[in-house]
Amino acid sequence: MNTNTWNYPIKTENQPSNVQNLLLPNYRNAPVYSNGVVNKWVYNENNPIVEVLLTSLLHRLRDESRWLLWLNPNRKLSRNWLINSELPLNKTVQVNSLSPEMSVIAMIKVLSSGNCSIVLGWLPTLSPSCLQHLEHAAQLGNSIGFVMRPENINYARGHSNQLKIHSNYYH
Repeated sequence: MNTNTWNYPIKTENQPSNVQNLLLPNYRNAPVYSNGVVNKWVYNENNPIVEVLLTSLLHRLRDESRWLLWLNPNRKLSRNWLINSELPLNKTVQVNSLSPEMSVIAMIKVLSSGNCSIVLGWLPTLSPSCLQHLEHAAQLGNSIGFVMRPENINYARGHSNQLKIHSNYYH
């Protein structure tokens, strides 16, 4: 297995197995909604169409009462881009200080909670089983998740929900 691929449940080298049970949601007896979904977006940062696609998608969900979450380590979301894109600042949250493995756990927990209508996560390469857990969490929370990946990063080609787009909304 690729060492850059994360499996689920995620366990660090020194983490006791009982700790991971505290970090991950319990899925038993939870209702599942058919509208929840996770897609992987592979994009080219030099192609301007991504901004059109992404803002169009986010505009459709901006009137929902739920939050929009960005999980993107090492990048800061541009406030000016949000304002110019007419996206709600009061319902947009960014977390950019998590490790890659904690970003995956956070995305699973947030998707399953149903508190966010959409979660965009710049995550490490994920195993097929981890993608399945993300999809199940999205169904539980009736949420939409996007695993975002710049085109130059290697990714597993086995997942069928992929779209190549571009990005220009960071500063």
